[in-house]
Amino acid sequence: MAESLEALVRSIHDGQIALDDANEEAVRQAVINPILVYLGWNTEKIAEVYPEFGIEGKRVDYCLRLRGSEQVIIEAKKPGENLAKHEEQLLEYSFRRGVPLAVLTNGMEWWFYLPLKKGPWKERKFFAVDMTSQAADLAAQHLTEFFSKGAVADGSAEHLADEISDDNLRQHKTSEALPKVWAEMMAQPDDLPNELFDLIFQRVESACGYQPSRQQVVDYLSHASSQGVPRATPPQDTDTPKADRVMEILQDGKWYYAAELRDKLNTQSINAVLRDLEQDGAVELMKDSKGNKVRLRQR
Repeated sequence: MAESLEALVRSIHDGQIALDDANEEAVRQAVINPILVYLGWNTEKIAEVYPEFGIEGKRVDYCLRLRGSEQVIIEAKKPGENLAKHEEQLLEYSFRRGVPLAVLTNGMEWWFYLPLKKGPWKERKFFAVDMTSQAADLAAQHLTEFFSKGAVADGSAEHLADEISDDNLRQHKTSEALPKVWAEMMAQPDDLPNELFDLIFQRVESACGYQPSRQQVVDYLSHASSQGVPRATPPQDTDTPKADRVMEILQDGKWYYAAELRDKLNTQSINAVLRDLEQDGAVELMKDSKGNKVRLRQR
C-alpha cells in the first residue's frame, strides 16, 4: 500500500498501478478501498463502510455512513467506462434514499454529485477529478475535501460542494441568458442608452477618424451577434483575460482570498476561473473559514 493518498494518486497518474485491463472488483480493491482508508473511513466496519449496499432491490458498491445516517454513495465502474451512462441511475438511488453526496468513479475519473440539489440531473454534478491528468497533490486534496470522513462529519464537504455547485449553475444560467438578452436589445435599438453608442462612436473615431451613424452601429452589432463575427480582441470580462489578470496579481507569491480578487478585478465571479487555473496546475487553491484562497503554485 502506498505511503500516502498523494503517493497512491501519483501511482495511478504514472501508470504504476495498471488499470487498463482491470474489472470493477479490481478497481475496488486496488484503488477505492485504499483511498477510503486514507480518507479516514474504516473499511472493516460495515456500520461505516457498507459494501454492496441494497437500495430498492438494487445494489450500489459502497454506502458511507456516520452515526447511523447514510452520507455518501459510491458506484464503481471499470476503467474506461463512460461514466455519463450511469449517473442518472446513481442519482435516482441517492435521491430516493436522501443521501446528500454521491460519487461515480472508474478508478481514474471521479465525478461528484449533490443528489438532493434542485434542477436537472446534469446540474447536480459539481466537480470532477481526473487522476491521469491532474497533479497528484491537487487530486488528493480534492478527494479529501469532498468525501474524507472528517469533511463529511463536520459538514464542510457538503458546504464546499454547495458553494461550487451554485457558482457553476450561475455561470451556466447567465451564459444561456446573455445571447437571448442581447438579441432582445438589438430588436429594440431605440431603447438602448446613448452612453453605449457614445462609447462606440469615440472608439471608432479614434481608430479611423470618422464616427459611424447610430443605425450603422445597430446593424453591425445585430449582424455580429447573429453571425458570430470574429473579434480582434476578446472582451475584458471573459475567463481568459480574467485568468491572466489573476496570474499577474499572484506573481508576488502571496495567498489571496477569492473575495479580494473579486474586488481587485471588479467582478462578481472568480471561483470558476480559480478552479480552471488549479486544474491546469498553475495555482494552489485551498479553503478555510474565510473562504477560498489561492496563490501561485510553488515549483
